[in-house]
Amino acid sequence: MRLTDFRNASHRILSKAIAEALEPVAAKYGVTLTPNGGLIGASSGMIKIKVELEAAPGQPARSDTLFGYHAPLLGLQASDKGRSFSYKSVLYTIKDLNPRAPKFPVIAERVRDGAPFRFPIDVVKRGLPARAA
Repeated sequence: MRLTDFRNASHRILSKAIAEALEPVAAKYGVTLTPNGGLIGASSGMIKIKVELEAAPGQPARSDTLFGYHAPLLGLQASDKGRSFSYKSVLYTIKDLNPRAPKFPVIAERVRDGAPFRFPIDVVKRGLPARAA
């Protein structure tokens, strides 16, 4: 597939393809590579790749540990990572928390296409399905 522009959809497709192509390098060095935004434009752009150390066998990933630490501070549970919630009839999945962003601390991904979004905590709490007692 040849790209004709470098707007949102093309950027997302190319970012994912680059991360997949770099998987052998990531495996060699024990890291995980994830597309993490960048800049877009009509004919050029920049792709950011997030690099995380893989957890040692038997150890939780550092991002999971941090999520579990920050979740109760924001009124969520550690097990809420990966849960889906609804906002304006669209389904999103909780990916991470950013406690340094007081207005939009929840980082989520739209289920339909994987687009990243940030949400206020109250929107996420309202959209989460009730837990079974």
